[in-house]
Amino acid sequence: GKVAVGDRNFLGFGAIVLQGRTIRCDSVVAAGSLVTRDLDELCEYRGSPAKKTRCIDPKDGVKIT
Repeated sequence: GKVAVGDRNFLGFGAIVLQGRTIRCDSVVAAGSLVTRDLDELCEYRGSPAKKTRCIDPKDGVKIT
């Protein structure tokens, strides 16, 4: 399956995305992370497997953990 990547994402060096996964807009994947599931928008992920570490409120830019 294809990988779908939204706009304005950042994938760190060495990040791996498995087949059929979707990375929604404005997401961040830390270096060396392994994406095994679909990712929500406006959130940061890290680890192996990648887990959500925080999200950002688009209205005021405040980090929500």
